[in-house]
Amino acid sequence: MQFVEPFSIDRFERSCGNDFARHLFRLWRQNKGGLPPEPDFFAGVGSEILVLAGGVSQDHEPSLLYAGEDAFAVKIMGTDWPNSPENAAAALDDEYRRMVVDAYGAGIASGEPIYDLVSGCVQRMQLRYERLILPFDSISGARFMVCMSMGVDAVSLETGHQLFQRPPLIGSLRSGHP
Repeated sequence: MQFVEPFSIDRFERSCGNDFARHLFRLWRQNKGGLPPEPDFFAGVGSEILVLAGGVSQDHEPSLLYAGEDAFAVKIMGTDWPNSPENAAAALDDEYRRMVVDAYGAGIASGEPIYDLVSGCVQRMQLRYERLILPFDSISGARFMVCMSMGVDAVSLETGHQLFQRPPLIGSLRSGHP
């Protein structure tokens, strides 16, 4: 089952997300939709995030600018993933890619944070993960996105074995479970 289930950012603020995701969101909010201007900001928080360029359209997916070594996508796709985007794109079916990219486009267009639950087939696994997308503008006015994803569960499509599981931080309104 593949879906993206959006949640209100108010819900995230009240009780959801892990400590690090809440920290990123607080920094984003304190800086009025931006991130701190300190040059070493990403050095202090970067191991769990992705940074994507803001250009998103029907025909164009956002470019990956940075992938922290502990980012959920790197853990799932492998450490070579950030250096070979064409191989990564080939590992994802078109429906999943479009579904995931649409939320990036919504965040870029609105300038507002996005918090959602994503379910999809990736790397021979059925995954569910929570995702926080924070759009921000650079000093020069270019828009970027910081994305942090937190794994909920994964099931091997080959063996049916549960690979990992934790309770969702936001809970799903969907009854389907991998």
